[in-house]
Amino acid sequence: MTDDDHLTVTIQVLGGFEVKGPDGSVVDISGIKPKALIAILALSPGMSESREKLATLLWSDRADEQARGSLRQAMASLKRDLGSVGDILDVERDRISLNRHCVSIDAIRFQELTTVGKALEALDLYRGQLLQGLSVSDQSFEDWLSRERQQINELAIDVHETSIKELAGRDRIKLARQLLELDPLREASHRILIEALAAAGERDLALRQYEACSDMLQRELGVKPEPRSTELFDRIAQTGEGRPADKQNNETGAPKSSAEQTSLAVLPFTNLSGNPDQDFFAAGITEDLLAELARYRHVKVVGHRTFGAVSSPPSDLAEFGRHHGLDFVIEGRVRWSTNRVRVSVRLVDSHSGAHVWADHFDRELDDILTVQDEIVGAVVSRLTFNLEGAAGDQRQRDPTTSGTAYTWFLRGRAASRDGEEKKALQLIEKAAEVDPDYARAHAYAAWFYAYGAFSQATGLGIEETDRQARAGIERALSLDRSDPFVLHRASMVYLLLGEPVTGLRYAEAAARQNPRDAEILVVHGFCLVCCGEAQRGVGMLEKAIALEPYAPPSFYATLSDCRYFVGDYAGSLQALDQILNETSAEQVARVPPLAKLGRLSEAKAIIDEALPGFDIKRFAGCFQRICARPEDAEHWLEGFRLAGIDV
Repeated sequence: MTDDDHLTVTIQVLGGFEVKGPDGSVVDISGIKPKALIAILALSPGMSESREKLATLLWSDRADEQARGSLRQAMASLKRDLGSVGDILDVERDRISLNRHCVSIDAIRFQELTTVGKALEALDLYRGQLLQGLSVSDQSFEDWLSRERQQINELAIDVHETSIKELAGRDRIKLARQLLELDPLREASHRILIEALAAAGERDLALRQYEACSDMLQRELGVKPEPRSTELFDRIAQTGEGRPADKQNNETGAPKSSAEQTSLAVLPFTNLSGNPDQDFFAAGITEDLLAELARYRHVKVVGHRTFGAVSSPPSDLAEFGRHHGLDFVIEGRVRWSTNRVRVSVRLVDSHSGAHVWADHFDRELDDILTVQDEIVGAVVSRLTFNLEGAAGDQRQRDPTTSGTAYTWFLRGRAASRDGEEKKALQLIEKAAEVDPDYARAHAYAAWFYAYGAFSQATGLGIEETDRQARAGIERALSLDRSDPFVLHRASMVYLLLGEPVTGLRYAEAAARQNPRDAEILVVHGFCLVCCGEAQRGVGMLEKAIALEPYAPPSFYATLSDCRYFVGDYAGSLQALDQILNETSAEQVARVPPLAKLGRLSEAKAIIDEALPGFDIKRFAGCFQRICARPEDAEHWLEGFRLAGIDV
């Protein structure tokens, strides 16, 4: 293959699947699974994948030997079909790759253009849903395809929204309709179409589109349109005008500018073993880490494919990050021993050059796929936990971003994790003041008020804390009911308001979107416990804390409560022992397990030493109302009664 032959074979995966030769002629690929095999390679890191994973994705219902045989047959078929366009497949003993020097893949180019802000060029490449019409009768492949489609679909939504701002009239309406087709349940897309119709003078069509949106939301989700949609309808109905131009960039409650996102690059993890047969594991870690981090709404994740071929980490990671306009760079290394693997990860601040976080993760090599999954879960949990703190510090140093709502939000998160509840609420309310449409700030403030019924840190009575909490979470959900952060805070708010079943429903919705997030695991587990699924819930909490060994005090306080539910009173106290500076609420939480263990003098001493003004009866009553089952509520009250509290 010569240099003149480079990039001669085109693989299209956006819309339908198609392979074209150097002369533009379509190459006929026979069979669904050979097509799927090429598609997997095209979208894999380095355009390469292990035989084991390919067989698992396409023939998971067959025994190992049968699956490998089917893969060999598919490869033989592909070689025959691709014979006319040259040798674009590199076949090794354990891996199969596309020759990256002589293929061009539309999805890769689409991602590259999106990252560098060339929305209109990217739009020209988007021909429809990823691998539209390609269906393989294998659940593993369908799960893989669903994840890949979600990533591309989110990029396509961003590209359409950005491009719509550059257009007017019929072109704007046409593109707005295409945006709506990407996710018909996305209310923000309906608003954009309504505005486009109104701006073009199509008042009646705009009003009808609102009615169609309202009917769809009621039919599919059982909800009413958000207040912003209703306000838009009223404005058009009364004046014929759409939304003011200065409000058009705030449609989803998601970050509105780079000042409200943290950007980072994930570089390919390096295999230090020197054995190329083990490259697949490093590539798998990279791919899974990218997919999991992409779930976080306030993190803009850039994969290594955006920068072209990056076979090894740059010598100066900070300079690399600055050159590409990124806040942080992640790089990792994989080292194998006889029966163990260690993955080391570090996070570098592009602006200061500091290594703001580094850690390693060791696992026994019993089941390589399970090990990969465990390590990715641990990395995601630790990384996202530390990333917020580093991003907050970075923005405070930068006068151009230190006053944004996102910066105030990050500072509030840091204060909360340090156990400074009152300070955290003040910072979060500042974020909402800077941006009244910031859904996350309203949701977080609502949680602080709801928890204030327990902690009594706000100095408000229960009725007022409940009122503030309910108003705040309803405001947050009206702004954005798709953000996992908003959903999991809603779950805690409704739980603490005495509606545990509603809380569990929101916790499950958040977990479906970010299943590896340690905070979401804690909230989900607590809701399960309060709804009667105690053993499952405790297991979920213990898993979350295992993922995040430097957990905030709230994790251990919640674990303590859950262990009490299942009668593990000693374990309840052990969890509280992990908190260095206990609040009054956390100190008083020791009373029920101590009483149940017969250590009444210790329990009564805590009651006697409680801060003046701390209402222990109110505290006990709050535990009563988070329980869906009467017997669980009685269990809590019994612990307080044994210690002499009349509840």
